[in-house]
Amino acid sequence: PDFAVRITFSQTQEQLDAVPVGGAAGNNRFDDFVLSGFALPGVNLPPLVDTDALPSDVPAFRAGLPASYDLSAIFSDPDGDPLTFSATSSRPGIAAVSVAGNELTLTGLAPGESLITIEADDGMNPAVPASFLVLIYPEAHELAAGPFVFEEWDDTSPAMTFPANMIFLQSETSDPELTTPLSRAYQIPLSDAAVPADADFPYNATSRTRINGLGEDGIAFINTGRGRDVGAALVALDTTGLTAASVSFTTGTLAVNNRTYAIRLQYRVGDDGPFLDVTDAMENPVEYVRSDTTGGLTGFGPINLPAAALDEPYVQLQWKYHYLDGSGSRAQIRLDDIVIAAVGEITGFAAWQTGNFSEAELDDPAVSGPDADTNGSGIANLMRYALGLGRNDPPWPALPTLTGDATHFRFPFDPDKTDITYRVTASPDLIDWSDIVFDSSQPHTLVPENGHLEVPVDSTGSRRFFRLEVER
Repeated sequence: PDFAVRITFSQTQEQLDAVPVGGAAGNNRFDDFVLSGFALPGVNLPPLVDTDALPSDVPAFRAGLPASYDLSAIFSDPDGDPLTFSATSSRPGIAAVSVAGNELTLTGLAPGESLITIEADDGMNPAVPASFLVLIYPEAHELAAGPFVFEEWDDTSPAMTFPANMIFLQSETSDPELTTPLSRAYQIPLSDAAVPADADFPYNATSRTRINGLGEDGIAFINTGRGRDVGAALVALDTTGLTAASVSFTTGTLAVNNRTYAIRLQYRVGDDGPFLDVTDAMENPVEYVRSDTTGGLTGFGPINLPAAALDEPYVQLQWKYHYLDGSGSRAQIRLDDIVIAAVGEITGFAAWQTGNFSEAELDDPAVSGPDADTNGSGIANLMRYALGLGRNDPPWPALPTLTGDATHFRFPFDPDKTDITYRVTASPDLIDWSDIVFDSSQPHTLVPENGHLEVPVDSTGSRRFFRLEVER
């Protein structure tokens, strides 16, 4: 337990023979020192952690979608002992974890970040831990159901809370530039707080790097070179069914200072990959650069969202506060009055929702969402849309069926509904439905007649069941 190794530097052999002391002058260095140990016979060693198998960057997940990790790829046991695993989340309200066998399942519940700690236990030694951070992005606002609006944020909002369908982000460096990754949720660590209260209420901080809540004036960004500088405001959108949408917002300079900062509007489809610039009618990036004076406001928009961001289930827009040039104190810039709205015709399932539900119902996914069964008929809204039914139409006349000779599976089919996939699957036991008989997203030559499609099926031999699946 008290083993130690000491390295000494000596000028002469005489000094080494006498007392091992270093020389009085010089520049002595050593490097690449490795000490290897070998277990004594009968000693059971604890599990090992393969640090290369842990996420090297902060992985990001979307709220509501689970992700999984194979813990046997991270831990191993030098003695071949069977390992049992456990996991905890530092913020279980943001990221929930569960372990079944060797598999860790992580589910994002709310935007923010959490430290995930996993442990391996060989039953002989203390459990061995390993940890990694995760970032959870917000769920998407369904734009076809109504506009997204951000108009205020309170300075008393506690840490790791964000506006609906939004998250505020920060970097792991000072003075982030346009291409600097923003992989951390906004926070003020207690170790870097000017006063302890800033860690609990980071929107009310008055010094150091921060995002301030300005009430009805929105939010403000300012950096001070803390190695965790902000940042961005990110909005998640569902633009399914939209052929056009626009965005508008307001900016202004609260403190000019010396270093020039700007806010640029960017987007991406999905939750990974690089962000791209949103451009104006002249194909210029939409960007506000710090003014030479304080107090004025600059409005942007309505600006059309790029075509690539339309009719997509998950799109992120971010307003990135980033460094341009200069030295000394940094500019403080505010952001407010964000409005993102559908423009023109709404199509697909989104149009079906709009035509079947009130504005209040559209705000409640438990009533108007694709999986909701509004009237308890056993037919979800998305299936009603696929079968050409309204929310209250009796479903029985439109239900799929086998033809009289049991050679075809017949169901209502609309080839213009390209936002969904019709899939016919077969099963021998009502459990395994992996046999795909028809998939409308794959090339096929079948043509509907009188609004119905007849898919050939093999019903000979052993008993088989068939069903219709619809996927958005």
